[in-house]
Amino acid sequence: MPAAEQRDVAELGARESRDRRPDPQRPAARRVQQWLDVLENLHHVAAREATVDELELVHPTKLVDAVQAASPSSGPRWVGPEARASAGSWEASLVAIGGLLEAVERVVAGEIGNAFVGCRPPGHHATAEQAMGFCLFNGVAIAARYLQSRHGLGRVAIVDWDVHHGNSTQDIFYDGYRLAFEQIVAPAVERFRPDFILVSTGQGAAPIPSDA
Repeated sequence: MPAAEQRDVAELGARESRDRRPDPQRPAARRVQQWLDVLENLHHVAAREATVDELELVHPTKLVDAVQAASPSSGPRWVGPEARASAGSWEASLVAIGGLLEAVERVVAGEIGNAFVGCRPPGHHATAEQAMGFCLFNGVAIAARYLQSRHGLGRVAIVDWDVHHGNSTQDIFYDGYRLAFEQIVAPAVERFRPDFILVSTGQGAAPIPSDA
């Protein structure tokens, strides 16, 4: 191949290589940068570990002990339908629930106006008696009982937003409130005039960007 053609091929290859590099102007890249900018401006609240007594505001000792017993194992162990625990699950659960309660505490104290708690394991499929659907303990239910028992709040609204029905959150509170899960919509919440609102958000409800 003549030298001139080799240079042309080399230049074309260099341009194609540059074209494959991440473009900071692409919508997905801009969106990630926007998220990073938001995170930098948030007030971060340090998580703590929940206590067993706090877990047992909703869950019986039998379930708490079962999850704790399964956690030191080297491999995953089934603790309920589509719910497994493995090494570190117990500690992760304590921090997830404790972080949620710490955020709730700061809001009640007036230190912050609201809070977003991104934690794992999730919770709204865990019934009072059984882990279920990747959920070991029901964090939002524990937070509601915590608000009632520690701070004496009479009415706590739980808004459960996810692709999947929050079956266990509804089950835990169904007898107490006699309010069907599907009726918890904005007009009903306004009439309810809650002292505190908890939003249980499953990230499966987030759309996948078409321009990513």
